[in-house]
Amino acid sequence: MTNQNQEQFIKTEIYKDIGDYKNLSLLALSKKLPYWKRIYNEKNYNGHLTKIHHLRNYCRDCDKDEIFVITFLRTFDNHYKPFTDFNLSFWKYYRENFKKLYFEALNYYNETTKANEKVKCPCGGHYTSAHRAKHFKTQKHLRCELIV
Repeated sequence: MTNQNQEQFIKTEIYKDIGDYKNLSLLALSKKLPYWKRIYNEKNYNGHLTKIHHLRNYCRDCDKDEIFVITFLRTFDNHYKPFTDFNLSFWKYYRENFKKLYFEALNYYNETTKANEKVKCPCGGHYTSAHRAKHFKTQKHLRCELIV
């Protein structure tokens, strides 16, 4: 069942969006993370029917027979009515991997942006560690060195 769950998770929207987060630009990742954070919070705090709604919205390309099961509810007149319910094993797998993928992408983004923090130069300019050499060649920095 785990291989089937894994195959289905690869077809989900979050995996398609940020599954390859290391190859996304930081700008693209910074725009996608707040969206998935909101969805992560909705997923964690809402009830049973909202979980079904969540799976229908964000697992559109998944095999519906794998992520949903048909259960029967007893009606008031003692008849049984079919009801679509979520597959509990898939939901657990999905929830854990959603959390894992989201927080891995978030940690990657935070670590990468810390490496790109702006440094204030005595000349009055700013640069990141990646653009340090380029900043030292700018006219603004060179003029400052000539004055001192």
